[in-house]
Amino acid sequence: MAIARFPHGHFKRGMAISLLPEETKRMVKDLIANKDEDTQVMVIAILVEKFERQLAKMDLEAKEKELEHRIKMLEAKEKVLQLQLEAKEKEHQHQLAKKELEHQLAKKELEAIEKEHQLRLEAKEKEHQLRLAKKELEHQAEMKEFQIEKYKADLSNVTQ
Repeated sequence: MAIARFPHGHFKRGMAISLLPEETKRMVKDLIANKDEDTQVMVIAILVEKFERQLAKMDLEAKEKELEHRIKMLEAKEKVLQLQLEAKEKEHQHQLAKKELEHQLAKKELEAIEKEHQLRLEAKEKEHQLRLAKKELEHQAEMKEFQIEKYKADLSNVTQ
């Protein structure tokens, strides 16, 4: 706080006192009442220095509170960021698990399709074998019928 001085170096008492709060003004007037001018100047200088220290202390306390507030805000922001990071990690793990399950499902579907295809191939192979066996049996039956007809013809030739 700047203190007004007369050109010869003395404080301008009225100006210095006018900067103080009312209660302090009364205290200063009581302290300097009935004192010579040099004593009044010294008392005012001491009081002004005391008030400047108090103002500086109050300023430091305000800055300290502001810093504490900023620290709390940064801690809160850090916590929010940490929670967001954890949420993203959980989401990422969820996505990985989901993709793994989708992959397993696709693999099982493919295995089922391959099994179905294999069963169809086996069924077609058995059907083909059955048709061949049926044709073979039909051929054998025709051959037996032909032999029977031949034996009948031979018998009829022998009996005639």
